Amino acid sequence: MARSGAAVLGWVGGIPTYSHAWELHPLVVRQDVRGQGIGQALVTAWEERVRERGALTLYLGTDDDGPEPGTSAGGVSLFPGVLSHAATLAVRDHAAGFYRRLGFEVVGLISDANGPGKADVLMAKSLAAAASSTSGR
Repeated sequence: MARSGAAVLGWVGGIPTYSHAWELHPLVVRQDVRGQGIGQALVTAWEERVRERGALTLYLGTDDDGPEPGTSAGGVSLFPGVLSHAATLAVRDHAAGFYRRLGFEVVGLISDANGPGKADVLMAKSLAAAASSTSGR
């Protein structure tokens, strides 16, 4: 949890869903303090916490269900060729851009997850690579 005095600025959580993979859910940062590095700090701290618990992969889903599509997967039919859409996903104003900057990559799309043309963007990040690069310290 991120705080400033008594005020909560954001929080992060997760769910151990596989033997070595955790789902990051939720990540919340108060709207008036976004863009100040709070989300990045929360995700980085969470990565370390789940890595210490044996996680090798951290993954998440981020919905493209706004009134305006935030990615090239929003507002379109993804079938056939869902994986080609995932491989070429363009991000406009969407959380997927934030997660990409933190090293997550698109690993899939769930078409129409939240209604017609409202996809869920599945993203993941290896924690094993980061752990092996820090183990030589």
